[in-house]
Amino acid sequence: LTWSYHQRYGVPVTILRSAYLFGPYQSIQRLIPLIISHALKNQRFPIAGGNGDLRDIMYIDDFISAVELVLHNPEAYGQIYNVSAGIRVRVAEIADIILAILDRSKNLMQLDEQAESKSFVGLDATKIKNELGWKVDKSQDIHSMVEFTVNWFKEHKEWWDGVETTD
Repeated sequence: LTWSYHQRYGVPVTILRSAYLFGPYQSIQRLIPLIISHALKNQRFPIAGGNGDLRDIMYIDDFISAVELVLHNPEAYGQIYNVSAGIRVRVAEIADIILAILDRSKNLMQLDEQAESKSFVGLDATKIKNELGWKVDKSQDIHSMVEFTVNWFKEHKEWWDGVETTD
């Protein structure tokens, strides 16, 4: 719908496709906050697809910088950009990082080989980098950004405690 308004009426539109974003204030229903909340409560959590499920992940601040760049650049109007840090990581690796940060047992992680894993889709951000000069910043140190996110959730228990999750 948005794209058709751009084509028909010249409405300045830019479409951004993002990698899996994570960071503070994220819905507890999403992967990383779900793992964090379960680990904080010492509850087991399933990893669908076992150890092979990959994600293309990026810290939210890097996506925000892409949005700001597009908003202030009329050359971006009418374009479609993929926004990705190019970091491909297994879900089990993300869980390992979170469990290590929280000093929790890896036994909390249940690798479910039988559950359907999501097909992996990695994005290529070459176009936004070349045309607009966008650069990955914080996502380059995923461990630190996951640690920052874990600490944020630890300090903001009201954000997630008591919220129903679908495992």
